[in-house]
Amino acid sequence: MLALAENLTAHRFVSAGLWVFERNVRARAFYERLGGVRGDSNSLDFDGTVLTELANVWRDISDLRQRTAELGSAGV
Repeated sequence: MLALAENLTAHRFVSAGLWVFERNVRARAFYERLGGVRGDSNSLDFDGTVLTELANVWRDISDLRQRTAELGSAGV
């Protein structure tokens, strides 16, 4: 995640976001530890199975870089 944040910064992006399935509790917790803030939600229908995806947003990539660097030594 640190390499991603640094690459986005190098390309002059100031914010970032990604989608994660609502049921993926471990991934959601991971992104929250990295400072991701919940954004929009969206429901997807896969042949009658409806899954909800949630956006995780970093409005300032420097927050993602800092949190990733801080938690990196803790095995993130």
